[in-house]
Amino acid sequence: TLSKLTTGEKLTLKWTCHRRETLLLLIKVLRFESLEKCNQFLQSANHEVLTEEERKRYCCHLELPKPFLTESTKKFIEELLAHFKLSYAAPILLLTQTDRAPIIEAVFSQLTTRYPANSCCHLTLPCTAESYFSQVAQRCGFLETVQNSSQFEMLLNKKLSAIAHPYFLLISRFEYAPKELGQELAGILRGLSANHLHLMLCGGQKLEELKYLTGELSLLNFTEIHYWPELNREDIFAMRDERCQGLLLSEEVADQLLVFCGGHPTLLKIALQWYQELPSLETLTTYPQRLSEIPEISGWFMPYLQNSQKAQKIVEWLTALKIAPAREFLPDPLLRDLYWKNLLVRRNDNWVYWRCEAIRLAGKAVFR
Repeated sequence: TLSKLTTGEKLTLKWTCHRRETLLLLIKVLRFESLEKCNQFLQSANHEVLTEEERKRYCCHLELPKPFLTESTKKFIEELLAHFKLSYAAPILLLTQTDRAPIIEAVFSQLTTRYPANSCCHLTLPCTAESYFSQVAQRCGFLETVQNSSQFEMLLNKKLSAIAHPYFLLISRFEYAPKELGQELAGILRGLSANHLHLMLCGGQKLEELKYLTGELSLLNFTEIHYWPELNREDIFAMRDERCQGLLLSEEVADQLLVFCGGHPTLLKIALQWYQELPSLETLTTYPQRLSEIPEISGWFMPYLQNSQKAQKIVEWLTALKIAPAREFLPDPLLRDLYWKNLLVRRNDNWVYWRCEAIRLAGKAVFR
């Protein structure tokens, strides 16, 4: 199996102390069948999902999932971008529980219709400190040599001064920047954000915690938070068109699938395949129990078995679908962890619930 690696990669696998690099080389060796599986592998090791650069390098045979640009998705993105029409627009923090790659692609595809080609950039920040600002400058499309933060700031300022319209930076993986370098970059962006610079940072749990738990980064202190919307009926039909072409699906069935799967994309993909194999309204009621018995779903709870205190809290929460008040920032670290693993959802009554009965049943079976 290691024959898939180059000699240099074999040496890296043997000697590297960088855990992510090891995981990425294993992804190349194991050749997962989908990007979703690759990302689940990384997340099980408490790592962020693949970046587009990593996908091209380690699993180029797997295609990036296409975003569902439904009318409701376009409307949400339009509302986000309308924020930047203000005379002073605070940076936006776009938080999502699901895989960010297709979401970022969806946002960026809409950006390119509103901003000139040389005035918008998706900046995936480096995770390593080596030549950090040189890497950032290259990813912003600068051709000049950059050796430090001052040179990067000068180049960015020069670009902003040279254009009559705003420059849009869509930033991902900000939360994985080495701490001091991330603070330096934050200071630069904060200082320039009032000067023709439109900023949007996309992330999840670690980005949220960087805002609320550290309080050190002035850039994040002034951000306006938005959450990627829950899947709706329109998304179900878009998913059907992509994965189960030809399947006749009524609005009633689509709504039931949303309820039984709690809007969880993994569960919905499985349920759609089941319904394509046996399109029967009578069998829909069996989906929660059947979904709860899938090993992948049960596996979401397995890491918590190793900690008796966490396990006990989860067992208590599993007694009901409704768990706790949905504050802007959930104070309990375990509750936050479950939420960002997409096992929980905020409802309109400002409470946090288990995302669906199938997930709750799977958890009860694991901790039985």
